[in-house]
Amino acid sequence: MQVEAGAEQDVNGPVTTPPAHQPNDAWGVARDAAPVAIIRAAGFGLAFAFSVALAQRAGGSGAGAYYLAFTIVSVVSIVSRIGMDNALVRLIADSDTRDQGRHIDAIFGTAVRMTTALSAVATLALALGAPLIATAIFGDDAITAPLRAMSIAIGPIALTSVIGRSLIGTGRVVSGMLVEGGALPAVHLALYLVASRSGSATGASLALLAGNVIVLIGGVAVWRRARAAAFDGARGPVEHWRRRLCLTALPLMWVALLATLSGLVGTFVLGVLSTTTAAGVFAVSSRAARLGVLALASVNTALAPRFARLHAGGDNEQLRSLLTRSIGATAAAAVAISLPLLVAAPHVVALFGSSFDSAVPTLRILVLASAIDIASGPLSMLLQMTERERELRNISAVAVAAQVVLAVALVPSLGAAGAAWAVVAAQVTVNSLAGLTIVRGFARSGQGPR
Repeated sequence: MQVEAGAEQDVNGPVTTPPAHQPNDAWGVARDAAPVAIIRAAGFGLAFAFSVALAQRAGGSGAGAYYLAFTIVSVVSIVSRIGMDNALVRLIADSDTRDQGRHIDAIFGTAVRMTTALSAVATLALALGAPLIATAIFGDDAITAPLRAMSIAIGPIALTSVIGRSLIGTGRVVSGMLVEGGALPAVHLALYLVASRSGSATGASLALLAGNVIVLIGGVAVWRRARAAAFDGARGPVEHWRRRLCLTALPLMWVALLATLSGLVGTFVLGVLSTTTAAGVFAVSSRAARLGVLALASVNTALAPRFARLHAGGDNEQLRSLLTRSIGATAAAAVAISLPLLVAAPHVVALFGSSFDSAVPTLRILVLASAIDIASGPLSMLLQMTERERELRNISAVAVAAQVVLAVALVPSLGAAGAAWAVVAAQVTVNSLAGLTIVRGFARSGQGPR
């Protein structure tokens, strides 16, 4: 049985320590980040195993078709939930601090209704437009079937994200992580290996759809138990929360969309300007290079509700101190994780089969990009949780624009390696500008770095 942050029992029992009282010292963050890191590490391992299985069974072309379809669905899914993810963490954490969860039920219900409606529209549009997208954009009709199958998963993907982020906002970090993405890689891999005999891109897409539906059903059960244990069921005015969610979520949607685009630009540009196989090589390399980001993602998940609560309480000194210590920890993790992966790159690539032999330089460049992101720490998360999402949106837009320009310029001559160097440039841009923005903000509040 796993112990939730800020609780003495798991989600099935009463919360005896309010989530708002989570400790903000290094031990408190490490205690919350450790189980998240374990979940993410297990998820990464299973997702990596899926990439290996897909590459071996479907080849470079099949993997490319799957990941190009996944690129489109990822973008549409973010738009369909209009930035609800981190908006829910911030609003629920704030509500939990100010009025002991009196409005959490209203916030959650409003988010579910809005997300469901938008996801239905997005699914219909993408399912109908799949043939046009496959042939007109990528010039490959083989992408149509995976894209159609995957489009049906938009609703379950969005709703599991809403449930997972809501649980994290209440301090139930472990439960939230399991719902939001921790359980899916295991279910997806099992379904792909057992149910998809051909191992095709379409079979992988159908396995993804079924896996998301199964996780969503489990997530609904977890949320109901958490709600029954901790919330009094009092509801605020729905119209009020609809307005607040929209005002908070829309800028965060652009932040999430731009962050996702940054991870998908290389695959997309290679699919348009090069070949489906080149896109598959880059996509698989990207997933292998993301191992190091587990450390940063785990710290971000543990820090998000803390940042929101400290900001709501006006405690800038504690906020600055927490950020500084976190950056020190993630910088050390960047070195410890990235160096071995750089050395082992040829052995990692060998796992995917002979069609991926050319991916070693691409993987090493992408590991460098990940190391820059990890070493910079939770800069973007701090901006999101302290009502500075518009500044982060503008920073992200500049970084993605630079990445697109570089990718288009470099891919024709360097192929996947060119797309990887564009990722490095984007990471340097977004983290440098975010760091400068945070330093200036602390200086204005009289809490500059020490």
